[in-house]
Amino acid sequence: MRVSAVSSLAPTQGTHGRRASVFERLALDAARDACMKWGGDISTLQSVFATHSGDAQAVDRLLRSVTTTPAAPSPLTFLQSVSCTLAGTWATRTHNLAASTTVTAGPHTLGAALLEAAVMVVCEEHPCLLVVADVPPPPPLSMPDHVTASQALAVILSPMSGTGSAIDIGHMDAQAVHRPRVADVDLLRAVLVGKTREVTVASGPSSYVAIHVQRAHPAGSANL
Repeated sequence: MRVSAVSSLAPTQGTHGRRASVFERLALDAARDACMKWGGDISTLQSVFATHSGDAQAVDRLLRSVTTTPAAPSPLTFLQSVSCTLAGTWATRTHNLAASTTVTAGPHTLGAALLEAAVMVVCEEHPCLLVVADVPPPPPLSMPDHVTASQALAVILSPMSGTGSAIDIGHMDAQAVHRPRVADVDLLRAVLVGKTREVTVASGPSSYVAIHVQRAHPAGSANL
């Protein structure tokens, strides 16, 4: 398959309305940047949204609000605390009716989302937008495997008949992994733009996804 576009924006708070959270702005800015570089029809673009902890800051606000007397949870905060809300917001703003999946798999989120997006591209023979975003959870929600800085990445994967650099994305079991695995957005971005040839990320407790940049590939073929 091909990498047709990769977002290059540094994490920002964007301009998505005064009520949008930092998490929403990060993810939607990245998605919009990748789509502008791609130049295709956004309304038909299938998507995968991935996050380790969702809008952890909204979850923190929600939990604090229900402990007040009287309890006063905000409907907006409740909506933002749901991980799949991001996909719904994107679909509403872009008038997109295509299939979308939200992946939250803890430390395996990045690999699981890559595998999901690759399967969608190969099975549907249609491009897929993959958006990965996270914000640091505030104490006491923060855990050792959570991000410590806000991050977002969007990439559009296309069939081999599309445009962009060719890559292989392959599923591996634990016995086949002989390289250090990573779950870092910056390293994934590096391999997607061709700065690094290969990277391996965990997609489950004992499974991994390897991403390899190809030097050349026969046109018209699809692989996973």
